[in-house]
Amino acid sequence: AASIPVRAIKERLTKSAILSTIAEQQDLTRAQVAGVISSLEALMLGSVHPNGNGEFMFPGLFKITLRKVPARK
Repeated sequence: AASIPVRAIKERLTKSAILSTIAEQQDLTRAQVAGVISSLEALMLGSVHPNGNGEFMFPGLFKITLRKVPARK
C-alpha cells in the first residue's frame, strides 16, 4: 500500500466525511469502509468492557486504558 501524504485538516470531520475520505483514498465503497469502522468500534468497546482486558491499542496512533477510580460521596 502506498503511503498517503499527511496534510493539516482545518475543520472537524464528521463520521460521514471520514467515511467518504477513506473510501475515496482507498478506492473502496462507503459501505466497505463503514463495515471496517464498525468492526473497529466493536473491538474497542469489547476491549474496554468491564469484563474485557481494560485497554485498547491502535498501533502507531493511540492507546485507551481504563482507570479504576473509587466513587466519591
